[in-house]
Amino acid sequence: MKPTSSTRRASRSLSWWAVLLTLTALIAVDVSRAPAGQAAIAPPLTVQPVVGGLAIPWDVAFTPDGTMLFDQRAGGISARRSNGVVTLMTTPADFADLAVVSESGLLGLAVDPAFNTNRFIYTCQSHKSGTAAITDVRVIRWQVNNTYSDVVKVGPILTGIPANAGWHNGCRLLFDGGGLLYVATGDAAVGTYPQDRSSLAGKVLRITRDGQAARGNPFLTSPDPDTQKIFTLGHRNPQGLALQPGTGRVWSVEHGTGRDDEINLLVAGGNYGWNPVPGYDENTPMTNPNVPGAIAAKYSTGDPTLALSGATFVTGSQWGAMNGALVVAALSSAGRGQRLLVFGVNGTTLSASGISARVGHHVRAAALGHQGSGREPVRHDEQRLQRLHPAGRTPSAPSGAMHSGCSRADSVGGRAVLGRSHDGGPRH
Repeated sequence: MKPTSSTRRASRSLSWWAVLLTLTALIAVDVSRAPAGQAAIAPPLTVQPVVGGLAIPWDVAFTPDGTMLFDQRAGGISARRSNGVVTLMTTPADFADLAVVSESGLLGLAVDPAFNTNRFIYTCQSHKSGTAAITDVRVIRWQVNNTYSDVVKVGPILTGIPANAGWHNGCRLLFDGGGLLYVATGDAAVGTYPQDRSSLAGKVLRITRDGQAARGNPFLTSPDPDTQKIFTLGHRNPQGLALQPGTGRVWSVEHGTGRDDEINLLVAGGNYGWNPVPGYDENTPMTNPNVPGAIAAKYSTGDPTLALSGATFVTGSQWGAMNGALVVAALSSAGRGQRLLVFGVNGTTLSASGISARVGHHVRAAALGHQGSGREPVRHDEQRLQRLHPAGRTPSAPSGAMHSGCSRADSVGGRAVLGRSHDGGPRH
């Protein structure tokens, strides 16, 4: 759905120095700095609308000049400039081959680290062809024009990710500091896929911007070009990827069954133990002890699931006790009164910080933008984008406040973007 003129007018007054949340709505979060010499505390958060009139926004990303890009699951890529103007850059014809079935559709979105030079962005989306309602999941390259009024579909860089009636499609995208693209894929609800190295499903892939296997991948000696693209295996339906600043570590967030959503620290060649065979046995543990070398999750929700989704790291003294924390979106609060979870990270150890925020239901994504020397988060739901900022701090900043590097999760001095959705309830 193209944002209305009233939506554009309402959003012009908003600046981009907070965390944005995606899915049905986006929200930005900003936190004020603690006075010098005072112990850091977690700031109270306030939610403010950014863009409304949307239909299940799924992901959000920032370009180096501060423009926010977001997509909607049924098709549509939009740009919100730092002056508040929102433009739908795509047309229905761009998505004539988009399969919107169950959980499938237009999903993950990422900005090329060399965007200033090549103007490339990437989406992960379900594909249909002929009479087939859905054939596979693909990573597509697009090129944005200089005025953000149009985007051209260049074509797929990766095809053949299995899809099965639209279930468990993943699919989150993340560029690391070296310009390699991580692709989190679901298991397509087929029990054998997560442990099958010849399948791209139930994996985290690592590829170049042209779709080739990345140098240093763990299975490069395999004669199978798909196996060469695998970075980790044994996943069920990963929904989030986050790059930890200053470390190069990539963390994933994964949907469990009726319980045990996981946060995992990805290690090259690591097997995270999902193996729901024979058939597709949902009673199988997320990290199955019968899988040799299965790597245990750094965090698990237990019972019930919270449908954990997108994630990002936040840095900067303005975050107080949240500085350096991993912020994770949740599609379901399951009665715990929280939709945004905050985890402390000490080396490779993850711990619940005790900080959480109820920022609305069905929070889908988290991403970090830029403003000055600090990062701030934003979230979205099925109908709108919203900003989270510290209570008592007015979210006002000059036009163009977001600056170079905001498209990279490990860049310093920015803001975070999170997303949420109300698309008929959390999906697992």
